Amino acid sequence: MNGSTQAQGLVQFAEPTLYQRGVGVAVGIVLILLTISLLRKFRMKEEHGLPWLLGGAALVLFSLFPPLLKVVTLAMGAGTPATALFAGCILFLLTLNLLFSIVLSRLKRQVQTLAIELAIRNATAPGQRDPTASPKPDAEPPGAS
Repeated sequence: MNGSTQAQGLVQFAEPTLYQRGVGVAVGIVLILLTISLLRKFRMKEEHGLPWLLGGAALVLFSLFPPLLKVVTLAMGAGTPATALFAGCILFLLTLNLLFSIVLSRLKRQVQTLAIELAIRNATAPGQRDPTASPKPDAEPPGAS
């Protein structure tokens, strides 16, 4: 390669082999099918399944159309398609981490609110003795008369 080709951003990339493309498609399809199965069995919420479906679809898309991965690689300024895929995976995982942090924070607030409401209900329930009050003395101890 000469310097003018690299300066224009027309770096030559090795074409992925048929085996590599097949593995990419297979892994993407398995990821999509697994996600759909978990969604159908209600073991995963739709809001959590969407990123996995999009990730599997992207994997299938990039495996079937390698020139698309080359375009993304050049747009990112990555040296090789493998670097672009690795950076994309890191971005994907960071996005999932952010999503789960938001969900976890929301659930923590809900648990705190429920715990406070339960404590208030238990403290004000009718017919219950106040746990902080001293016990009432009996009028006469048994056997005193």
